[in-house]
Amino acid sequence: GAFAQIFGALVAALTPALMDFGSKLSTDTVGLVLWPLAALLALRLVRGADPRWWLALGATVGLGLETKYTMLFYATAMLVALVILPQRRVLATPWFIAGALLAASIALPNLVWQADHGFPMWALLHNAALHKNNVLDPLQYLASQLLITHPLLSPVWLAGVIFLFRRSDARFL
Repeated sequence: GAFAQIFGALVAALTPALMDFGSKLSTDTVGLVLWPLAALLALRLVRGADPRWWLALGATVGLGLETKYTMLFYATAMLVALVILPQRRVLATPWFIAGALLAASIALPNLVWQADHGFPMWALLHNAALHKNNVLDPLQYLASQLLITHPLLSPVWLAGVIFLFRRSDARFL
């Protein structure tokens, strides 16, 4: 609706880091679409959507792995949460396996290329950890996230986190 569109535009306008991600094509730009899309698809599956949507989720995760390897941690965290929560019933379908295989088949050429070239991404990440990235404790990390998303907008995502914890069907997110 109109409120959601205006509110979304306001959030985007007041979040310089997200505006920066969206003003150029990078792995971060693609992640801004694929990560929430994966969450949306998983939530729809938990809420009773056709199990064939596992294929869409698998394709989303596979594409996400092509752009940012951290998608593996995101997908794994969702899977572990699904396994330990009552929503595990959505995994009891061959479509889940098909979606997982689709994600793996999309990401496999990249993995093969990395292996064939001595895993250059590991070298890049290692050098970034030594020379570029700052190591933050959990409190510093939270503070940096509050600043990146703009202190005035922090209530938006904090409300979202609280909402997810309060909704039993969305808690796995």
